[in-house]
Amino acid sequence: MYRPIFVSMVAFLCLTANARAAEPTRAQLKFFENKVRPLLAAQCFKCHGKKKQSGSLRLDSRAAILRGGESGPAMVPGKPKQSLMVRAIRYLDLEMPPDRKLVDRDIKILEAWIKMGAPWSGG
Repeated sequence: MYRPIFVSMVAFLCLTANARAAEPTRAQLKFFENKVRPLLAAQCFKCHGKKKQSGSLRLDSRAAILRGGESGPAMVPGKPKQSLMVRAIRYLDLEMPPDRKLVDRDIKILEAWIKMGAPWSGG
């Protein structure tokens, strides 16, 4: 009689622990605010922001990045090598930004951000 209740409680605790683990840390949010958001704003929002969405892609919110555009989702959180965004900034499949490749430091910032699960703060 108590076994199903116990199993349910254990399952609930495991799910709750996983949900908490997925929440970004302060350090991750600081990294996003200080490194990633300014980089996206400077390099991406002109063509993939509120006013314009080349390829039906917006990069100004986490939900929009996950939804993606005409080529599919722009990223797979935790998996930079499988993320279209990384392939594009590395000039492997697409070439973004189209006028010139990002410097290696900026590419590594975006890869590190995606690897940590792409934490996003605010909107």
